[in-house]
Amino acid sequence: MIKTSDFHEARNLPFEKKVGAFTMSDGAIATGSFLNFESEYDSPDGVPCLCLRTTESAAVCITEDEFESATFPDEDA
Repeated sequence: MIKTSDFHEARNLPFEKKVGAFTMSDGAIATGSFLNFESEYDSPDGVPCLCLRTTESAAVCITEDEFESATFPDEDA
């Protein structure tokens, strides 16, 4: 298992891992498959965020301020 509390590291890992669990600063956990990373230039409000599709099929975007940590399974998990 790979776990990181660094937003910038977490935004790169899903490209390799595809599925992960993201813990937010309010304690909420979003689990699902990675959709994309929106940079401050891509985001409509100018705030970078990690976007994922949850197991409930909802799209969730997590900003750096909301981000607490991310956990990804090992390659062979």
